[in-house]
Amino acid sequence: MVAADFSTVEAWPRRGLTRFRVLFLIGLSSRRVEIAGLARQADGFWMSQGARNLSDAAEGLLVGKRYMIHDRDPLVAAEFLETLGTSGVRSVTASALAKSECAR
Repeated sequence: MVAADFSTVEAWPRRGLTRFRVLFLIGLSSRRVEIAGLARQADGFWMSQGARNLSDAAEGLLVGKRYMIHDRDPLVAAEFLETLGTSGVRSVTASALAKSECAR
């Protein structure tokens, strides 16, 4: 099981201060953090390519994982989740986990 989230990083290249979006994953059993992608302008195309990279059978970070926990960020679109689903990774939103914990 892994959890996915976004962060931002600011860098100062020649063009001036630039903000990048960072997609990172953390393995819940190992606590290992992996940077899955970095983009100046994150969009659906970038996320779709990221899903293909993450679920790659040879080198994907999600090989052998069954669940990915994420929040309701608009970048986690249907195409991203569909690509993960075809590789056997099931999407679980953090809010769904919170509701199930509250029901206990």
